[in-house]
Amino acid sequence: SEALEELPADLPLAVEELQSCISRIFLPDSYTDCLRSLLVARDTRLRQTREELQRSSAELRVKLGQHQEEIAELASMRGELESKLHATEQTAADEIRTLKAEAETKEATVEHLQRVVAELRATVVETEGQKERLATTLCEERAERKELTAG
Repeated sequence: SEALEELPADLPLAVEELQSCISRIFLPDSYTDCLRSLLVARDTRLRQTREELQRSSAELRVKLGQHQEEIAELASMRGELESKLHATEQTAADEIRTLKAEAETKEATVEHLQRVVAELRATVVETEGQKERLATTLCEERAERKELTAG
């Protein structure tokens, strides 16, 4: 009874055959037949288990192959994305350098134009001063001519 409880639960057929054999154990042919029957049942279960394992193993190999293909595709995609990211970063860095250079050039141009405007203003002030002096000189010369022609 204890021996029967220790048997795995998936062996009900073997238990039944064993009980049948025990009832015939005193007959040598029956005993041999019983053992033969137990061995056949055990071999059948082993064969079925082996076939199930082989089938499961084949299925797992197929799934493994699929997963490996997916991993390879993902690795390839990652490489492409990293390459694109690097190219984008390079392009952005180049554009930033170009924009900085343009900004520096524009800033230098603004400073140059401010100097030119300041110089032009100074020239205008100077020219206006010269114009006033020339106008004064011209008036003085006209007045002197009038005096000379009048006198």
